[in-house]
Amino acid sequence: MKTTILFLLSLLLFASCKKEEFGSLSVSLKDGPANHQEINVDIQKVEVLIAEKNLQKWYPLNTNKGIYNLLLFENVPVMLATHGKIPSGPISQLRLTLGSNNSLKTGNEYYPMALPAPPNRQFTVTIPADFRILSNQTLHVIVDIDAERSVLKKGSGRYLFEPVAISATINSPLDLY
Repeated sequence: MKTTILFLLSLLLFASCKKEEFGSLSVSLKDGPANHQEINVDIQKVEVLIAEKNLQKWYPLNTNKGIYNLLLFENVPVMLATHGKIPSGPISQLRLTLGSNNSLKTGNEYYPMALPAPPNRQFTVTIPADFRILSNQTLHVIVDIDAERSVLKKGSGRYLFEPVAISATINSPLDLY
């Protein structure tokens, strides 16, 4: 009798354990045309917010840190970040962390671009998302920064980079080309 009860309790415990499922994710960056020669943005980190039930958690991705000239990605997007193991669930936001080495080339002159954040503080761009990572599948997300609308002139030779961005999913990274 004790053995039967222990067996049934073990079976109940085993059945109630839910194995966490994982998928993978890639994030690419693209841009549309702008009326400048270069818009160089210092991207330091990419994260996604997985929000399910009462749990919300930011997951950092393997980010290709660096300075990106957004105008090079009008026709050929670049892979910005990947992650091979993300818990399955809904993604409600993407977040880009920018560094301080942002610049603009216009009229054959380079100008620094300030960020709308206090000096020596990281600036993050939060992009709304409505995607779901499925178990054993790869989700491909594209982030489109509208360079023309993101650069604001603040006087003679002074520029502010205030990113305007959207995100969408694609079937495959090959759809980008």
